[in-house]
Amino acid sequence: MATNSDIYNLKNLPFAASHRAKQTTPPFDGAWYRVKDVAILESLKMGTAYANYFDFSSGEPMISVTFVSGGDLHIPPTSLDAETWQIVAPQLIARIRRARKE
Repeated sequence: MATNSDIYNLKNLPFAASHRAKQTTPPFDGAWYRVKDVAILESLKMGTAYANYFDFSSGEPMISVTFVSGGDLHIPPTSLDAETWQIVAPQLIARIRRARKE
């Protein structure tokens, strides 16, 4: 079972990796983005983050992920594995249904 410290570190890891990737040049930035994506996947699986919406503003579709303890990051849909898609798809569908009612 994850401890509070594990959850704290898992939440901070994708933000730190995203920051580092933006400061690093190709091809090394890709490694940092992969670290970020893996940490986001684990957060989604643990329930410490949830998929919020699809973002198309950068040209490539991205999924906006909101962390329960605060903060948002994006992940490419191609980075999600089958297990994570089973978690994310219902979250995105629920979000669309709520938006249609508003």
